[in-house]
Amino acid sequence: MAEKRLTKSNDKKIAGVCSGVAEYFGIDPTAVRLVWALSILVYGFGLGLYILMAIIMPNPETTKAAPAAPADDDEEIVVEVADVDDGGEEKK
Repeated sequence: MAEKRLTKSNDKKIAGVCSGVAEYFGIDPTAVRLVWALSILVYGFGLGLYILMAIIMPNPETTKAAPAAPADDDEEIVVEVADVDDGGEEKK
């Protein structure tokens, strides 16, 4: 099962925070936007929370498979090369 992560959405009006929250919980983005707007107008804390989440939440493309970590400098990499002459015989 794929790990579910809270990220910004590409379906965005301002920063993609409301759409990202809606995708995470599987609800309509418009409902999240309305609740967020009400929290800004009535309680006043919604704007600060939105700005904070816009800064903290990763973009969706940054949460895909991470590249493999580079090898440690302490590891020794050994490569053997076989030399083949014109006769088709392998020499070492």
